Amino acid sequence: MSLDTQYLILDKQYKRIGMLDYEGATPYYNDAITVQIADSDNTSTEPVAYDNWNVNNDPNANSKNWNHTGEITVAQGYPDSDKIVAGNHIAYYSKSLDHWYIMTIIQTTEDGSDASGRHVTVVQLENIAITDMNNLIPMKQDETSVTVEDAFGYLLKNSGWIVKNQSKSALAIDLSFDGQNKAQTYLQQFLTGYNVELDAYVEVNGEGTVTQKVFEIRDALGNDNGAIAYYGKNITGITRNTVFQDVITKLHVKGKDDLTFASINDGKDFIVDDDANQKYNPWYKTSYLEGHIESSDIENSNSLKDWAKKMLRLYNHPRVNYTVDLTSDFQAELGDTVRVIDLDMTPELTVESRVIQRTFSKADYTQNKIVLGEFVTITPVTPDYIKNIENRIRKDITQLIEDVKKGKKQVTVVLKTPNGATWDKTTPTKQLIAQVFAEGTNLTSYFSQYAYTWTKTNLSGKHDIEWEESHKDAGNVINLSNGDVGTFTVQVNGDFLKEDAEATISFEHEVVHEFKNAKLPTDFWGKKVGIPQYIMWVPELQQFLISSAYDEDDPGTGQRSNVDDVKFHLFDKNGTLKSSMVAQGTGHGSSFGYKLVNGVPEIWTYSEDSNGQHPCVAKIPWQANTVVSQGKGITPLASLPKSENRFFRRISLDTKDGNWVVGVTLGGLIEIVSVESVDSGEWNPTYKMHVQDFGFNPIGTGKEGNTTMQSQGLNFPYLVLNSGSPDSNEQASVKIINVVTQSLIDEQENSCTQFDIKWLKEKAFEPETVYLTDEDNKIYLYQSFLARTNEDNTNGSIWLYYPLYKTEVSVRDDSQDDITYTDTEDTPEIGEGEQ
Repeated sequence: MSLDTQYLILDKQYKRIGMLDYEGATPYYNDAITVQIADSDNTSTEPVAYDNWNVNNDPNANSKNWNHTGEITVAQGYPDSDKIVAGNHIAYYSKSLDHWYIMTIIQTTEDGSDASGRHVTVVQLENIAITDMNNLIPMKQDETSVTVEDAFGYLLKNSGWIVKNQSKSALAIDLSFDGQNKAQTYLQQFLTGYNVELDAYVEVNGEGTVTQKVFEIRDALGNDNGAIAYYGKNITGITRNTVFQDVITKLHVKGKDDLTFASINDGKDFIVDDDANQKYNPWYKTSYLEGHIESSDIENSNSLKDWAKKMLRLYNHPRVNYTVDLTSDFQAELGDTVRVIDLDMTPELTVESRVIQRTFSKADYTQNKIVLGEFVTITPVTPDYIKNIENRIRKDITQLIEDVKKGKKQVTVVLKTPNGATWDKTTPTKQLIAQVFAEGTNLTSYFSQYAYTWTKTNLSGKHDIEWEESHKDAGNVINLSNGDVGTFTVQVNGDFLKEDAEATISFEHEVVHEFKNAKLPTDFWGKKVGIPQYIMWVPELQQFLISSAYDEDDPGTGQRSNVDDVKFHLFDKNGTLKSSMVAQGTGHGSSFGYKLVNGVPEIWTYSEDSNGQHPCVAKIPWQANTVVSQGKGITPLASLPKSENRFFRRISLDTKDGNWVVGVTLGGLIEIVSVESVDSGEWNPTYKMHVQDFGFNPIGTGKEGNTTMQSQGLNFPYLVLNSGSPDSNEQASVKIINVVTQSLIDEQENSCTQFDIKWLKEKAFEPETVYLTDEDNKIYLYQSFLARTNEDNTNGSIWLYYPLYKTEVSVRDDSQDDITYTDTEDTPEIGEGEQ
């Protein structure tokens, strides 16, 4: 049992007297709690005259109507059933908000019986704030130009509630309590007038006693965590409701004493929106959709015209509400900004808006739904990150897969032996890899492991039945033992061709940490920590391992050598520097890997000596606040051969089992080498390919390249690469590759607003870190960027940040494909290969 399944029963003094638990002694069902900050009905909002220029004039805000109600069904005859009576209370805990909410039982109805024959009680609930406000009549009072904090202070006087004002609203309105209306009436007026939002909850101490009843006032509830809801994934149903009433494309405006702006507007006392008129007015060639609005405060024609433009933007389009039914694993709180995507809806649904209503159920997640509404305007332009999703979903491969399934296109199976096809005494095993192509496109990642049926014919011409049985459902990669010879074939079963690749990058990003440039500390040598080039989270130590190019001193001065050096730093999880290390001759710091040896990081990276000679892969045990170089703290492992007239490679270490090293040259060559080979002093790649094979065109080729490669990371067999440069307005991107099958698994274009709306589009958003790692039986993609924002300074200064994000990579579940065909069934085949 847990709070996730429970409602507590409280008496009239909020003392706990029982508990409901759908898995416990007193069960319940059909529970549904609904909370809203605005109505979602079809009512229109016509322009009205406003008496005060300084009040909120947004008609969408005028549709606000805070409410918090619920219903629950409890069967009678259980230990705590008799405590479900009107006047008592139900309390529940919101884990995501970390708040307790108390609901008054305002009505009970005995309504039939359940499946067991027990009579049931249907309970109606409302937030105790509503109950208290409906039982409170504020004393007669008149005040002018009252701030939001003072207004709620007047309203809640002697109510037992306190105000926590988080709003920055500068609006001021006149207040008039008539001594007759209930506080609930004024509450709704205040929420509308000040354009603020309310969360009414209670604070509880360690003994479970209610210590405070809190009205928390905010400019806007909720967060924007980049949440995306896809139809068919975490959405089970969508209803789109569009209200076309009172769209205005021609707005007549008057100010104080019948002031108009005709004198500065070619003699016209109105403004029009021709684009909106053509879009929403069927008689746009001969008429407009007209409306009228007044302000009794504006005395200047220019100010009146500016106000008119602002108001027309609020009325020049229909209002749209979306009711979205959610799965149990999608969480969205009231006020959150959510992206909803349904490309099958006509017209397509690609919208970003706030949650204005939320319904949830502890017992039945099918009751979970949110309403996205236009009390804030929904931008009709498809955001960049949604275009990215559409592009990914609709790329040519979707049509290609469909054509293959329908037999319109044929596939070709290619067998590869990266270790060669002949045996010698020094080779214990070899790999046989099947790749599936259609029209030159590698579709291997779209087939499940159960698609491949391997056969072996011995040199005598007989089938090796034992071998074939032991390699059943082995997938597209076979490991052969030394001396295993014969003819090997594979058949590919078309039933197991999928619409999705074997892994998919999510569009939901979690902030791990944000390093602010202005707050980066000085290191052991008194130098400010430089730009974090590569940031790795070390969960065992709860620390960040960071590289930065050592360029704050001239070559040969300070701790610098005469070649390119890197400073490595260890920060704790709160961003406090613990220690640093200068690694001479290790390049720019654009990537590295690490192992933990006796609880201490051992860094694997590129290295050369102080003369720029002996380029190699090297390992560096962590030595706090020390300068290390080849032979003095840096141990060379395997010398690197020339490629494209260069020795240099960006080096990473496999984060899965630590068995592989990856090197990527500036020209795009990718080499995957076993750690065993590197430890023995040999750079002997098992897998080789080029970034050009996957759509990159690296600048480092010296030709007409246009892709700035940044870094990479390996979680075998998945290699992730990123690219992008703000200097050339190059689109940032990240791609995941299966290095065994050499197939592109997934890709994503990275735009700054996809991660956080505070990052400035027109400034640098440069990819830095990228790597994959296993956590809690899932794969996560880590990415860091150089980003800029001006939101944390009122004078408009631009601030540099280095945020690190964590994104889940969903691996396709093919377990349901484990099918055994009977002797009378044919196994479908669409391709065959032989080695």
